[in-house]
Amino acid sequence: MIKLVGGFELPATGMSIGVERVIEVLEAKNVFAGLTCKAAKVLVAPVKSDYLIEALKIAEALRDNEISAIVDPERFKLRLLLDYADRLKIDYVIIIGEKELSEDKVTMRNMKTWEQETLKLEDAIKKILES
Repeated sequence: MIKLVGGFELPATGMSIGVERVIEVLEAKNVFAGLTCKAAKVLVAPVKSDYLIEALKIAEALRDNEISAIVDPERFKLRLLLDYADRLKIDYVIIIGEKELSEDKVTMRNMKTWEQETLKLEDAIKKILES
């Protein structure tokens, strides 16, 4: 077989099992009972690729405060980011734009109520922790 894919002649044996089969067995044995999987609580949303580094710093600050946070490094249009957060059932989106960076603030949108406010990151962290 190794020779068939461009290698040298080497006697060998092997085996493979599909991941799906392993998952079926684990489910049958009830290994996943009681486990829950929830998306992050916050999506940090930079509206330009130039703001990605700042978004990563903000996500790190959130995680330092035990708040689960993600950053999407591929989407920069606010509408796409909000749709993405909605699909993942994320509670808050922290928007990073030019205005926010110049004022050293963040805009936080509650995805359940669609209320939005601009405030210091420390204040946003407090509000998220209180919710």
